[in-house]
Amino acid sequence: MEFRRDFGGWYDTTWRGLSGVLRNLETKFGHVDVSDITPRQIDAYVQVPPTDNLQMKKEQSRVPSALSDEDLEKLLQHCPEPIRTIVAVAADTGMRRSELRLLKWQDVDLASGTLTIRQTKNGH
Repeated sequence: MEFRRDFGGWYDTTWRGLSGVLRNLETKFGHVDVSDITPRQIDAYVQVPPTDNLQMKKEQSRVPSALSDEDLEKLLQHCPEPIRTIVAVAADTGMRRSELRLLKWQDVDLASGTLTIRQTKNGH
């Protein structure tokens, strides 16, 4: 848990994505002091990555299309409140789910029609 304490600024989604990797490392090296881990042990650990048997999917050559205005309107008609408002804000701003969840009323300026996103995935 020392690692998690030192890198505590990561998003929960990042921790969920890395939790399996960290568990595997802890299983393999958790009983060994970091200074006692040899390059040979590291090489042996990375020689058989769990992804060896996976096939890579061909990367899409086009950007996925966004909802048309008509499709968005149909979607919104089937969304109950407050989901309708959340979907509308997401569609209008392009905000990520994590950014929407972190919004506070102090981030909303109705007079100027602006939202302030305080914590973004890309840092902008």
